[in-house]
Amino acid sequence: SYDDLAKFASDVSQLSRIVVLTNIAISPSAATAGQPSQLVMDATARTYRYRDEAIGTVPTNGGRR
Repeated sequence: SYDDLAKFASDVSQLSRIVVLTNIAISPSAATAGQPSQLVMDATARTYRYRDEAIGTVPTNGGRR
């Protein structure tokens, strides 16, 4: 359902990394006998994380310079 898709997107937004959902396509799936059709979401998820200016280092002083 659309509510389930919204819950998924909300859960992704709570992750500790930045996650960007792009190229989102929502379509109905094929219904089976006696079952209601469901929604299918295809998306690309890109994740980002913080890195200090010096490549490969993680700040040890809480990000202060």
